[in-house]
Amino acid sequence: MAPSGSHAADCWFRIIEKSFYFSGELDRDSLAFAAAQKQDFLTNYPSYEKADMIGIYLSIDYRDLWRGCRETGDRECAARYLDLAQETLQGIASDYSDMNSGDIAARMLLRVEKEMGEQK
Repeated sequence: MAPSGSHAADCWFRIIEKSFYFSGELDRDSLAFAAAQKQDFLTNYPSYEKADMIGIYLSIDYRDLWRGCRETGDRECAARYLDLAQETLQGIASDYSDMNSGDIAARMLLRVEKEMGEQK
C-alpha cells in the first residue's frame, strides 16, 4: 500500500530510497517487485524533484534483473530487462543531461554496453 495525502510523494520516495539501500541481495521476484514499485512512483509522480534518483534506482534494479536472468540462461527475460535498463538509463542521461544523475546514467549505460560486449 502506497502512502497517500499531501506528503505522499516525499514519504514514498523515502520508503523506496531506504529499501533500495538496505535491502541487500534480493531474489528475482523480490527485485521485480521493487522495480515495479519504482515504476509506479514514476508513473504517479513524473515531475517529482527527485524522480531522476528513482530512475537511477530503477535502472539498477533492471540491470540486476538482466544479470540474474542471464546467469540462469533465461534469454527472453535477460533481453527484456536489458532493454528496460538501457531505455531507462538513456532517458535519464537525456532528460537530466545537465545534472549529476544524467552523468551517472550515461556512465552506467557505458558499463552495461561494455558488459554486453564481454558476454558475446
